[in-house]
Amino acid sequence: MSKYLYDTGMKVAAVSVLCLDPRVFKAMQMAGTPCPYEGKIGEEAKMAWASNPKDRPDYKEAKATYISRCAGMLNKAGTKKSRMTCRREFDKGS
Repeated sequence: MSKYLYDTGMKVAAVSVLCLDPRVFKAMQMAGTPCPYEGKIGEEAKMAWASNPKDRPDYKEAKATYISRCAGMLNKAGTKKSRMTCRREFDKGS
């Protein structure tokens, strides 16, 4: 399907189809070229994905990774963050 879209000139749509696969989504992030988000590309898409983490195809894995890295870190007040605080931060798009 992605190849057909690309061949008909729908390049962003072709990439969007590929980005439904969590592996492709993560690879695109690591390459510094975020997947399109509702018509946004580039830096705009990157910010949109950060603001809407529940829309990510790898949502569960990304959330678990964020929480494991975040839990125990210090907040602005100097106290350790709880796992619940980290969950809320991720879902808000921090």
